Amino acid sequence: MDKIAKDVGDIQSRLIDHRPITQGEIRYFVREFEEKRGYREGRLLENINKMVVEANEQVMPKCLQGMHEHLFDVSTRLEAANHMAQRVQQRELDAHQLSLSHLMMSSSSSSSPSAPSCRRAPGRTRRPGRSSCGSSRG
Repeated sequence: MDKIAKDVGDIQSRLIDHRPITQGEIRYFVREFEEKRGYREGRLLENINKMVVEANEQVMPKCLQGMHEHLFDVSTRLEAANHMAQRVQQRELDAHQLSLSHLMMSSSSSSSPSAPSCRRAPGRTRRPGRSSCGSSRG
């Protein structure tokens, strides 16, 4: 009876537990892969690692230094451009206010009773040979 239980246990182990077979297949695949590829992937990974280390130690500090220098230059130029834009805005605002004040002065002086108004009636067009006030030319 013990022998039957042991045989059933072995059969069950072989049917259900695939770890030993899977591990053997993995070992075989890795060995075949490494032999056929000639360890190229390992060398490639080592070269990539060297390039990354070199980039971190040499290239990145140079890039950071250049970036800081250029960003300072860009910042200085932007500040100057901003200052010039503010000056232009202020000049335009001053000119607009000046033109408004001139307009206000001229409208207050032109609304005096001695100045005749020469406006056409709506819908009427100007006739040739006449001024806009309706008087004939001499």
